[in-house]
Amino acid sequence: MFRVLRSKMTRPIRRKITLVAPTSHPPATETSPADKKSDRPLESGSKVDSDSGSTAGKWPSKAFVLFRLLLALPGPMFLLFTGTQYSRRDQFSGWTGSFTELGAGYTLGVQVWLASVPPLVLSLLLAQIDYTGEALTKRVWTLPTALEVALYLGSISAYLALYYIERLNLFAFGMFLASFGVGAFLYFATLVLRDIKKYQKLKKYKSFVRSQAVRAGIITMIMACVTTFALSAMLRVPIKATLLNVFVELSLNGVACADQAAFVSAFEATSANASCPALPNCGYATYEDLCQAVQYAPMVRALTDDTFDVNLSILASWLIISILILGTGRARANDGYSHLLSPHMLVAMVLGLVSLVMTLFSFMRLLLIVLRLSVPRPAPYFDRTGLMNKYELPLTCYGDCVSIWFYGKNVALLLLILFVLNFDFILKTVLLKLRDPSEVQKEQLEEAIKELRRQGWDDDAPSFYFIPADWVRACGSESLPRMQTLHKDGHLTKIKIPLASAFREPAFCGGGIMANILFVSHRWEDKNKPDGDGEQLKAIKAYLEAHPDIKWVWFDYSSMPQKVDGVDTRTPEDKAEFQLMLAAITDMYLTAHVLILLDGSSASRFWPLMEAWCSMQTVTSDGLRPAKEGERRYTIKCIHTATDKHDGEGLVDKVSTKTPDEMFDHLKKPDIDVTNKKDKETILPKILEIVRHVVDTIGGAAVPEKEANSTHDIKPDEFGNVISLGNELRTPSEKLLPPMQQ
Repeated sequence: MFRVLRSKMTRPIRRKITLVAPTSHPPATETSPADKKSDRPLESGSKVDSDSGSTAGKWPSKAFVLFRLLLALPGPMFLLFTGTQYSRRDQFSGWTGSFTELGAGYTLGVQVWLASVPPLVLSLLLAQIDYTGEALTKRVWTLPTALEVALYLGSISAYLALYYIERLNLFAFGMFLASFGVGAFLYFATLVLRDIKKYQKLKKYKSFVRSQAVRAGIITMIMACVTTFALSAMLRVPIKATLLNVFVELSLNGVACADQAAFVSAFEATSANASCPALPNCGYATYEDLCQAVQYAPMVRALTDDTFDVNLSILASWLIISILILGTGRARANDGYSHLLSPHMLVAMVLGLVSLVMTLFSFMRLLLIVLRLSVPRPAPYFDRTGLMNKYELPLTCYGDCVSIWFYGKNVALLLLILFVLNFDFILKTVLLKLRDPSEVQKEQLEEAIKELRRQGWDDDAPSFYFIPADWVRACGSESLPRMQTLHKDGHLTKIKIPLASAFREPAFCGGGIMANILFVSHRWEDKNKPDGDGEQLKAIKAYLEAHPDIKWVWFDYSSMPQKVDGVDTRTPEDKAEFQLMLAAITDMYLTAHVLILLDGSSASRFWPLMEAWCSMQTVTSDGLRPAKEGERRYTIKCIHTATDKHDGEGLVDKVSTKTPDEMFDHLKKPDIDVTNKKDKETILPKILEIVRHVVDTIGGAAVPEKEANSTHDIKPDEFGNVISLGNELRTPSEKLLPPMQQ
């Protein structure tokens, strides 16, 4: 599991469930942008990777563009090659014609298509990294990426059309069917790329892409070698692509070359003769060359299919294992690859083993056929019928069996493997459609919370998004923007707060981690926007001008994902992070500087009262007690109709000296309003646990003497979050940023 830098003494008791205290109106949420946990520091200094927090470094944009351009060239370059070959008339081992007419040419075209898939996939992976190298793109598909895929598909379609020029009807039908396959592939690729970005994050994603670049290069070279090896033999017995199946039928029917009259009679009875009536010997130099081609046609067809089979298996293995399973986190080292032991994955592995055995058969036959085609027997050798069929063909499965083998393994079996691999996702999707949406959302939230914990969330050191105080001071808008806007523009920093350090040195101590942080307590004036007329922002700016020591500001609307005009579009990940931060927010109000924006209605609202009470308490090793004058952390600023005499002093008198039990009794009164009625049911019982939580947190982890006597500031941990340790704000690359001092 993830490790977090802590004090040297291990805490025997984990943090209990924290009293949840959102601001006056529980903030709503909307979908956070991609790379939601981007932790870019906001003061001068180097930027850090989204989600990882590590220094991104300068991404070589020119090399990046050039490399992607090179990856897009195989299709267009082969189209150019095919165009130059189309009009040429060359001689190939006794046959004269264009290379594009040969079955070998068709085979080469298909293999170039397969071999160009790894560069395309690699280019799609690279396209998910912003050209600056500092973030992952928000969208899978951009205009350059779409144009690149269109160029790839257009090039393939164009050069295959040249190979199928004499069979355009078949080509058109094939393209019609292929359009559905391409659509399914692009949709599936979109889902997989989203999962990869979500699982890998930026720092891991870059390493992942580098490793895939190496693997893509290796398998592309292997596929090129297999293709070259096969073509070297196929060109020794050239056969026109349109005649291949007819020649196979003649050969398997046992035609002999010794009786030329019988051969010609059998040949003229086939459709092959109609394809070349004006050509003596159907384009071959001699009758012997023609008969030899007919005899070896089963081998040529088997070699064509075996080459495709082997290369497709290599490609599919890489895509399924490296990209789909490992890339998306379906198999993880940190959980011992336990997902691989699930029933559907075991079935997929058995099917994969069957596919591997079939591929080994194809590879062995390919080796044997290449050896025999490289030195073909002359036509006079076949002086009796059935000689090729009975004695020369290596291993088995020719003729119609080849088609059954080809479609059974490369279509049906591969689709079955993909179905089984994604069985849990398909089943989950189907069940989601049938189940109560509220139950589904609850399960998704629980799973997302577990995932955040696996990624390093620590209840003893929760993380929060903060706005730099200097940015707030200079803010020119009427009110603070919502969190999504600030996050998109890079104006938020995610800081990890160790609770033990915060409790031992709250803000009034002057040197602790909380000394430079301000939390704002306020009432939401509208359910969609808390600061309708900008009075709250004016009050915050005035406070910051009077307190230049404040470096970070937490304002719920700007620090937690929000709805947009009342529409809740947040993802399970957004909700999970929202809930985890919300559950720990009380601890921040117990230790940080708090600006209470008090209006005439705040004194009857649940959350403003809760936050005000927390800000007026002091944390001790025995729990909580009312803060003394020298321990004061809160500042009350009256806005709208509120007055210092009536509302300000009244709030202090009302809550400052209450014990947790007394505060519990006060907040449960029916005249204390709360927008979400369930908040009272959920939060009130936890008030009674707050003393125990404080005692456990302070007593559970000792702070080393060196740390206790030092000024605590912020630096990122190995996961890119930031924790209290040391004297300066650093990135994992140890580049120093300006220290945060009072």
